[in-house]
Amino acid sequence: MFDRRFAVRIHILSTLLDEAIDTLKLSIHGQEIAYDLYRLAEGTFLVLTQLDHASLARPKADFGKTLEIANTVRPLDVGLNQDSRGLGLAVNWVELEPDRSRGKLQPRAGIGAQIAGG
Repeated sequence: MFDRRFAVRIHILSTLLDEAIDTLKLSIHGQEIAYDLYRLAEGTFLVLTQLDHASLARPKADFGKTLEIANTVRPLDVGLNQDSRGLGLAVNWVELEPDRSRGKLQPRAGIGAQIAGG
């Protein structure tokens, strides 16, 4: 799997229903991971977490992460368009890097620096 602490940042552009983000679960190979969720000034979301190799199960598979919400929504059902696919989160990017922080991760300069209401 990995042999050190990692910082994880996930940028979510949107959800079809605002309440979907409140049901978000993050897991690594089925093991739920605690995270901090920030609503950014531009209306997007930033998920921040730290992964400690010592506290995660040791699967035989490659590093796998899952973002899960309670319910997907079809754009057709909410009057957006004729798309009948069940959609959830629009993820822009996932960033994984060695964790060099000295505590809780914070949004850094650039994307995520402007927290809504902050």
